[in-house]
Amino acid sequence: MTGTSVECDRMQQRVERFQEFCVRLNTALKYDEGIRIVVEEVKRHVAETGDLKEAMAMAQAQAGRGGKALMPTTKKMIELNLLDYLSANREVLNMYFLPHAGGTSDRD
Repeated sequence: MTGTSVECDRMQQRVERFQEFCVRLNTALKYDEGIRIVVEEVKRHVAETGDLKEAMAMAQAQAGRGGKALMPTTKKMIELNLLDYLSANREVLNMYFLPHAGGTSDRD
């Protein structure tokens, strides 16, 4: 295998693991009371008005920026699922590492 082929395989594995995380989180959210309330209200709005764009805006407003308006239990469940994913896939964090000015970091 070439270096490029190995890197492509690694990238594919990361994508697959992230997709698995999304499926697990989506499954967990289906049983979350806070999310169910939002989904039911959005579905009702779409059924009554047929306006998908307005329904999306409504869902975003009910969740709040960064999930601020979600129930604390919903936020905690999302947070725990994300932390599980990140702890099992630590290499993902390297994509978000930004060095400090001057080239030093806390890890030095």
